[in-house]
Amino acid sequence: MGPSFLIDKLLEVTGSPRLGAKIKYVFVRSRSEDESLGSFMRTLCSGLRVSLSNKRRLMAELEALGESKGVAKCLEHMRVIVGRDAVTLGELEALLARAQVGAGLKTGFLADMEVEE
Repeated sequence: MGPSFLIDKLLEVTGSPRLGAKIKYVFVRSRSEDESLGSFMRTLCSGLRVSLSNKRRLMAELEALGESKGVAKCLEHMRVIVGRDAVTLGELEALLARAQVGAGLKTGFLADMEVEE
């Protein structure tokens, strides 16, 4: 039961000869939105990786300064921030992977629709 079967059944119900074109338009637009979201998320992940790297470098410099009272407190705050940012980066990368899978599925659906035409 492929996409063309579903389109044929919908055509029977609605009687609209343009239904296939409308469905294809929706898939193309949805895929385009997924690709835009993926591009934005890749940029966001890249920026967060750079920021995380800079924070880790700063932590290493703070650790090298030794155990003065002000440095210890700053270092502890930096550890919390870096830990939180690392979790956020992992979640963003998982969302990016899901968006890429969704865009790939829609590309496959469109290819199936074009083959059936």
